[in-house]
Amino acid sequence: MLLLPFVPIMALIIQNSINMVSILEYQHDMQETIDQILKGTFGKTAEKTNGKDGRESECRVSDQFKQEEVKKNGR
Repeated sequence: MLLLPFVPIMALIIQNSINMVSILEYQHDMQETIDQILKGTFGKTAEKTNGKDGRESECRVSDQFKQEEVKKNGR
């Protein structure tokens, strides 16, 4: 009888855990997609930098890639 009130609470904890796992899987898949796009666009792996809000929102090309482009283009 004493455990009966805890059943809905445990159900919510399990439901939230399952949702968190699915969100993390989705986030991982999207990060892989972004990495593939960056690699295809720049031909090199781009470095991610944190934006002003703390999230990885901006991407910049690595210094090595910039140096190769300067040598190639003569700029």
